[in-house]
Amino acid sequence: MEIVDLKANVRTVTGKKGARQCRQNGLLPGVLYGRGDTTTSLTVNPKELDRVLHTHAGSNVIIRLTLEEKGGDPTTVVVKELQVDSLKGTMRHVDFCHISLDKKIRTTVPFRIVGESPGVKLGGILEHTLWELEIESLPLEVPDYIEVDVSGLNMGDSLSVADLRLPEAIKVLTEQDVAVVSIAAPRVEAEVEAAPAPEAEVGEPEVITAKAEKKGEGAEEKEEPKAARKEEPKAAKEEKKPAEKRKSKE
Repeated sequence: MEIVDLKANVRTVTGKKGARQCRQNGLLPGVLYGRGDTTTSLTVNPKELDRVLHTHAGSNVIIRLTLEEKGGDPTTVVVKELQVDSLKGTMRHVDFCHISLDKKIRTTVPFRIVGESPGVKLGGILEHTLWELEIESLPLEVPDYIEVDVSGLNMGDSLSVADLRLPEAIKVLTEQDVAVVSIAAPRVEAEVEAAPAPEAEVGEPEVITAKAEKKGEGAEEKEEPKAARKEEPKAAKEEKKPAEKRKSKE
């Protein structure tokens, strides 16, 4: 782990008003949490702090902090918390915490993916589910990052925290069964083509003639008795007329 020097100044005006004045003067307000419950309000140059945080160690960098007003030996610290403006992306406040190089600390270390997965070459998807590992170790034993080799992962394979190989000096605090990376099969969305609705068959209009025929037959059947009834009187009259004529001749 790299150790970087940084200078700071003691801040006499505290609170929100003092922090606002520091930002207006181009400085970054901060607090140093020392041994026990002692705290010191201070200011640092934001550009210098940005340079310190962009080393290989990142946010886990060990800082040798010197307070110019107090003099004396520098204090070994790490960044405990850094507040950043979400809109502007500028730093607003920093907290430093004193550490001893001979005492273990708890921190998180990021992962770095290395190698090419055979599963990815076949079309699989590399899913990175855990981005950093929580560990406990001596400050100088904290690695800048932890390599995760995926060159042996085929389709459907995964690596969990238990599969990582770390130095014995590092104690892993993250649960062992947590997955770090996995190779998932590609998600293929089946294109289901909607079958066209069957067209309704338009048939020719049905001509109903049965009823008409029945009506005609019924009409004929009904008319026959009428014709018979009309003819009977005529026949009777014709029979009567010759009889009357015969009587007259006689």
